[in-house]
Amino acid sequence: MTTQNDDLITALRGIGFSKNEAFVYLAALELGPSSIWQISKKSGIKRPTCYVLLDELIWRGYAASTNDGKRTIYSVDSPKQLLRAVERRQERFVKSIAQLDALASKSPQKPTVRLYEGTNGVAEAYEESLSLPKGSEILIYGTAAVKTSYQEYITDYLKRRVQKGIKVRAILPDTPENRAVEELNEKELRKTRYLPQEKFDPHTEINVFSDIITYIAHSEASPFGTVIESPSLAALEKQRFELLWDIAQP
Repeated sequence: MTTQNDDLITALRGIGFSKNEAFVYLAALELGPSSIWQISKKSGIKRPTCYVLLDELIWRGYAASTNDGKRTIYSVDSPKQLLRAVERRQERFVKSIAQLDALASKSPQKPTVRLYEGTNGVAEAYEESLSLPKGSEILIYGTAAVKTSYQEYITDYLKRRVQKGIKVRAILPDTPENRAVEELNEKELRKTRYLPQEKFDPHTEINVFSDIITYIAHSEASPFGTVIESPSLAALEKQRFELLWDIAQP
């Protein structure tokens, strides 16, 4: 198998194909409408196994079969059709997240804590919020005037957050540097309010979304992130944010 085919097999496995299903799909894709004998020969998979694999692909909507009067002819979706099918499944799952979260919130399970160290770790902690569906909101305590050695990543994260349509409400210390970001608020899907710096000057950024609280300690020497996943703790933090939001100044 060529390196190119290795990459294609890996890509197909990444969207739920088994290794043998990927072999059969690629063979049928290259052959076009073809018989089970042709697909078996091209893929290197035995005919009885090919029947089973193609039936599974048909059931999942990735392949189809017809009869030319003498034999059964199989065909598979084009890559673009396959992509659309995967996207539809993803969209259905995204629409179910709220219901799944509601079920999880009824569980008495203990909070899950994940620790991330270093600049790569901080990036991993940030990335968790990018799985939110479009129109979701992140609640942030912190400062917009963060100076880090990984500013390039922060800029890229912000760009991708905006592209995904994920909004932000942020409570910031009332400083000229933080006020300066207001002109970008609409473009960056952000609303900001301010508390007096002498009473509110956090050195750790807190992001709250879904059932997750993320603490980011920006430090040139040893930045780190702590992620706590807990429906009850996240709900408490969201209530606290709303109370502060109501008394913070626009």
